[in-house]
Amino acid sequence: MKQARFALLWLFIFSIPWENFVLLPGTGTMSRVVGAVALGIGVGVTAIYGRIRPPGLFLLVVALFVFWAGLTVYWSIDPDESLKRIKTYVQLAAMAWLIWEVADTEELQGRLLQAFVLACWGVAAATFMSYMRGAFTAENRYTAEGLNGNDVALTLVLGIPMAWYLAVLSGSWLGRWLNRAYVPVALVALLLTASRGGFIAALAALALIPWTFGRLDWRSKLVLSVLVVASVWLVAMLVPPSSWERLATMQSELGSGGTMGYRKTIWNAGLNVAINHPVIGVGAGGFSLAVAPALSRPFAAHNAFLAVLVEQGVIGLALFASLFVAAILPSWRLPPLMTRFRVVLIATLIIGVMPLNWDYVKTTWFILALLASQGALAKPVRRRHAFTPALGHGPELARAVGADVVHSERPT
Repeated sequence: MKQARFALLWLFIFSIPWENFVLLPGTGTMSRVVGAVALGIGVGVTAIYGRIRPPGLFLLVVALFVFWAGLTVYWSIDPDESLKRIKTYVQLAAMAWLIWEVADTEELQGRLLQAFVLACWGVAAATFMSYMRGAFTAENRYTAEGLNGNDVALTLVLGIPMAWYLAVLSGSWLGRWLNRAYVPVALVALLLTASRGGFIAALAALALIPWTFGRLDWRSKLVLSVLVVASVWLVAMLVPPSSWERLATMQSELGSGGTMGYRKTIWNAGLNVAINHPVIGVGAGGFSLAVAPALSRPFAAHNAFLAVLVEQGVIGLALFASLFVAAILPSWRLPPLMTRFRVVLIATLIIGVMPLNWDYVKTTWFILALLASQGALAKPVRRRHAFTPALGHGPELARAVGADVVHSERPT
């Protein structure tokens, strides 16, 4: 039963990056269906065994955030939308609990990260397929069919530190190379989307590679050099001029004269609403309706933190920010490699959600829950064995002494 519970959770995480790519008639996205089944099995298994993992600080903050969001329906300017948003938050909280309850070891956490990276491979492949077919958007951008280009870009970027972390710790030749190869592939797919926000987030994501460079043996450093050359070659061969032209506008858009794709105008309108409703906000999900009078029509926030501030006031924003703090807090008591991975991943997420409506997106909550589950394992130990991800079964295990010595590659 426990194996079935984890298998369903793994499949659920695997479905998240491309959830809008496959829609099931009458039921919605595939991830919604798989998530519901996984939650049902998870609750059932927990009830059968009669044991529950003690909730930590992160789940406490999750409960407070969802509770406060629920209260906002009483003063919401858009009660119907508030009820929808609260339902989504409840579902995300259930997902966070399930990850906390099931992924209670480094090995299981690594397998969930691997599920996400494998799904990112699929998203990258779908983006390449759109490019090969010449199926570009109105702005000459390429993205996986049915998916928003900016969402695709951040999803691919978030997979980069995950893949590199898995590659360093993997005991499987296939696992190492599959995760290493993801980095150049993700970068090219990111450039095809021509997402400026995704490009900035990628700079943070890539920081994990040089940050761990000194810990690699000479073979791994040679492999890294090959990946750099491969990345440059792929970019030169595949990325069209239209992508470079759009990315070249970043400086002007970020400057005082730019609008960042109309985002600055939306943010100014949102800040004006927040000034008028500073403490309790206008109600969960009410951002679009709140800025409509100033902008002549409803607009999404395009900033996760601003959206929460406008909708739930400073109380909601404080709780939302606390989710990130609670997820990353125990990092100093974890092995150095894991600590660096956690810092880079959460920094990439924070930068990435600044121009996106990701406060109620599964990927955000998956990462926060996974980091919180990792942090719960923190203890002052000198030696720690690395896990073998989903692709690395067998007697060959990666070894990391206190995560200070990275394994040397051996022929398998």
